[in-house]
Amino acid sequence: MHRWPKNEAVLKTSNRCCASLPTGVNKHTVVGSHTVMRVSPQQGVTSAFFLGDVHMEVHIDQIEGVKFSVRTRTHSIICDQPQANGGTDAGMTPPEFLLAALGSCAAFYAAEYLRSRNLASHGVAVSVEAEKLKGPTRIGNFRIRVDSPVSLTAEQREGLMRSVEHCLVKNTLLNPPQIEVSLEVPTTIGVQI
Repeated sequence: MHRWPKNEAVLKTSNRCCASLPTGVNKHTVVGSHTVMRVSPQQGVTSAFFLGDVHMEVHIDQIEGVKFSVRTRTHSIICDQPQANGGTDAGMTPPEFLLAALGSCAAFYAAEYLRSRNLASHGVAVSVEAEKLKGPTRIGNFRIRVDSPVSLTAEQREGLMRSVEHCLVKNTLLNPPQIEVSLEVPTTIGVQI
């Protein structure tokens, strides 16, 4: 994976994307069906609308101790540990982010079902619980609760549940993905091996 310099933002889009870029910013390169554009922060991206991207990427940088900045597209959040784990409790922990991803994905599918049928345009609430398991240490026994803001018929309840079953994050957890870990270390200039 190529990492761009920290002083540049990277905009990756698929062929089904509309992006408004500042004057003079050109496509940098094409990788498969994705167009990769480098945009300096001084120029900035005025707006971008993504449809159907197949590549996702986040960048995490250590701020201090066990506090990290997590960035993707134009968004940034803090990941931290509670004080009992040596952190400052300035943000959610990684397992809490996992639950948040699962819950917000389920909420998205529920809200879209209700919106597309003119049943409700707001008010969906979701809660997610899980347990920390051992052998190996992991999160398991997830329970998702979806609260509808409106009454539903039996048919609508079934439809809403079918919709939530399509949640991308839920399906990822049910079908374990391949995970590759690589390590990059700085090269020391002037040292010969």
